[in-house]
Amino acid sequence: MSRVFAYCRVSKQGSTTENQVQELAAAGFAVDPRRVVEETISGASAIAQRPGFAKLLERLEEGDVLLVTKLDRLGGNVIDIVSTVDQLKAMAVRVHCLQLGGADLAGSVLYTPVQIAAATPAFYLALGRPTMPEPAVPVATVPSYRYVRPFALSQFDIVVLRAR
Repeated sequence: MSRVFAYCRVSKQGSTTENQVQELAAAGFAVDPRRVVEETISGASAIAQRPGFAKLLERLEEGDVLLVTKLDRLGGNVIDIVSTVDQLKAMAVRVHCLQLGGADLAGSVLYTPVQIAAATPAFYLALGRPTMPEPAVPVATVPSYRYVRPFALSQFDIVVLRAR
């Protein structure tokens, strides 16, 4: 029988993962409190740098289910998220993300669309993150020019055609 684990992460000291656990329960997932892994670490940190997730990986077995409320819980950037899902898929662990309707991310049907969705700027906007970080130094402003396709006709030909 498969076991159900939940990975809940918050970024700031003093924050709790209670709302994530409640969100999972409201979605109908019954998770044994001993199988809820809670961690306080920056979301920008790579998944490999998260000690709580490393311990969770040691506990997961084939056929287990891992629940997360949001896709960004699985990594600090798109490449990290995709490699994490790859790793869990290789372990035959199902990964359900509530943000994406609770679908199995490691399932063969949804995996490619998730990779594509994760790579789009609209996906990051939905997560509330900017698509591009602000530059550290101001960018020099360049006057805008209107780029148009070069004329195929000479100016004389244009005048003649307009006169008709």
